[in-house]
Amino acid sequence: MGYLMYLHTFVAVYRSGSITKASKYLNLSQPAVSGQIRMLETQIGRDLFTRTSRGIIPTAAAHELARSSGPHIDALELLGETAQISDYEGTVRLGGPIEFLTERVLPSLSPLIRNGLGFRVTVASPDKLIDQLSKHTIDLAVTGVKITKSGISYDLLYDEKLVLVASPYWANLLPRQAEPERKPFGASSTARLCRGSALDIRFLG
Repeated sequence: MGYLMYLHTFVAVYRSGSITKASKYLNLSQPAVSGQIRMLETQIGRDLFTRTSRGIIPTAAAHELARSSGPHIDALELLGETAQISDYEGTVRLGGPIEFLTERVLPSLSPLIRNGLGFRVTVASPDKLIDQLSKHTIDLAVTGVKITKSGISYDLLYDEKLVLVASPYWANLLPRQAEPERKPFGASSTARLCRGSALDIRFLG
């Protein structure tokens, strides 16, 4: 949940144009806000603001990140506000890969759970999830494959880049046609979250 918190802080700073104004909106200290922005910059490997004597100026990377992440942060805030003022009944049957569900999806659903909405989670392969959606045995699914089957619609949710990791021994045995681009450790995780072009959340239309 750290990345989402950093993104939430970033959007507040970007839109207000001020660390001071963002800290008041977020009910955080100015050092805490500045620290979260630095952590996010470290994670994505790019500067988001230029610090000047007159304040902060968003960089091109900040404009790009705000465009891609802002609507999702707004949706999460609206979801939390709705959960705080509403009582829910019933159970949503949710399926997907265990890593993504436990790391991203389920933590964001905790406000709904506190307000009475239940979730029944199914961990299965994409083929089985699609079959269960078609048979109405689950309501929602998160999967890494596109669905062309009629009756099921989907929204793009997340962009994830897969890389091959090997020990130095095996890496030296692989042919090297070009030197791979080097990025700071952890630079890809948050950026992937913001672009939103691979993993899909899918539901019955």
